[in-house]
Amino acid sequence: MNKFDDNIPNVPDPEIGDEKEVYSFYGLAAYNAQVVEKGLLQLAILLHIRVQIAQQKRRISYDQVYDVLSRRTFGQILKDVSKDMTLSADLRLILQKALKVRNYLIHQFFWDYAEYWFSDKGRLGMIRELQDAIQIFSEADHKIEPIVDEFGKQLGLSEKMLEEISIRLVADAQAKYDNE
Repeated sequence: MNKFDDNIPNVPDPEIGDEKEVYSFYGLAAYNAQVVEKGLLQLAILLHIRVQIAQQKRRISYDQVYDVLSRRTFGQILKDVSKDMTLSADLRLILQKALKVRNYLIHQFFWDYAEYWFSDKGRLGMIRELQDAIQIFSEADHKIEPIVDEFGKQLGLSEKMLEEISIRLVADAQAKYDNE
């Protein structure tokens, strides 16, 4: 339910391939991985609430579900979400790929590319790998977002409500950090 266009953003090109640029692309890849993870968390929360409503169970708040699910790893949340058969096989596959790339990025990337670090050409190779990761995460987020939006609408979250929440959060953040 955002006002951004439906296109997957272009991944930037490297300028010179120095060490700082590798770190910048790594940071952008890690950021995009986290965006996917939090989008998946939102999806899991809404699916959980939807199931509760369908089963006419005692409704618990969004915050209560968030507190439980936010402690889980990307892989644990994906396993839970993948049980919902209303989600396409395509979505499950891209999320599995995003999880695999995310885990590689966080746990193995710099180790595997250690020798590449010592030349411009090697660092540019590292950046190309990071660009690929960014693209995978962007594609996964692009597929999750409309589903989260639709489930939110089904649960009564209007665009107006979300916009009001967004405006309030931005104002609160600005007030908090602009006064320091």
